Amino acid sequence: MDGVPLAAIDFYEDLERDNSREWWQAQWARYTDDVRAPVTIFSIELEALAMHAE
Repeated sequence: MDGVPLAAIDFYEDLERDNSREWWQAQWARYTDDVRAPVTIFSIELEALAMHAE
């Protein structure tokens, strides 16, 4: 993985404009696909690199 995807950054820019409950409910799938999944993968890869560096 090459870090945080542009779609995640776009998500947070949109969130900054509207952090209402209604917006979150409408955007939950986008959050799951564009933010949570890629960042989870990134953190797993980062942890593996840290373990390898010890």
